[in-house]
This record gives sequence, C-alpha cells and structure tokens, in this order.
Amino acid sequence: LTVKPEKELKQSIEYPEVILALNEKVKEAANHISFGFASSVIQKESQKWLNEVLDILRQYPTLKLSIAAHSDNNGTKERNQFWSDRRAKSLAEYFLSRGIRADRITYNGYGDSQPIADNSTEAGRAQNRRVELTLKN
Repeated sequence: LTVKPEKELKQSIEYPEVILALNEKVKEAANHISFGFASSVIQKESQKWLNEVLDILRQYPTLKLSIAAHSDNNGTKERNQFWSDRRAKSLAEYFLSRGIRADRITYNGYGDSQPIADNSTEAGRAQNRRVELTLKN
C-alpha cells in the first residue's frame, strides 16, 4: 500500500471525493455569477467567484469545465436562447483569456428549456436564471 503525500493527494483527481469536493466549490461559485439585463457582460462582483474556479483549473490541469447557461421564460424562446448562448460563451472566453486551453472548456446555452423551478413566480424565475459549472475528468 502506497500512501501519497497530502499535497500530491490534493492535486490528484484519481479520487472521486476530490472531484466531488471541487465540484461543490465550483457549484457555489456558479451561484454567484450574474449578468446585466439583456447583456452577456459578466458583473464585476462575479469575478471573485470566477477566479476561484480559475484557480482550481490551474491547480488541476487535467480537469475540464462544462458551462451551462439557462434563462427563465420571460421573453421569446429565441431571445432566451440568444442570451443563454451569449452568456455561456462569455464565461468560456473569461477562462480562455486567462490561459485555460480551449480543449478543457465546453459551453452551451439552454434558454428556458430546462427550468428547475416554477416560472409563474418571481422566485421561480430567479432560480431558472442560472449558470451551472461542472468539473469533469
């Protein structure tokens, strides 16, 4: 039985619990990503959280990041899809412009096609306007 040093263990992605813990951090960061109305410009307060994800990607250079942007159902399906696509791409460009290789980033906009809450209430619509970030081997 070989015991890896703690530093090596932290950087190893052979262990599912490491991936799970990192994905929890990335999920928390995603909850703090925001854009202006009808905009794909990332809000300044989101950058702190994106930089935490960036740090993880730099520390674990074999991990890949999946970006999914969603909207509520206000507006037309075309408009919602348009802004979801633009926001997902904007996030991908954030990481690419900071040295993360393109083969490590995938992104998709889903418009209002995958709601997680009731779009008939403001609280539900707020939940549906979201970004999901997921790390993968």
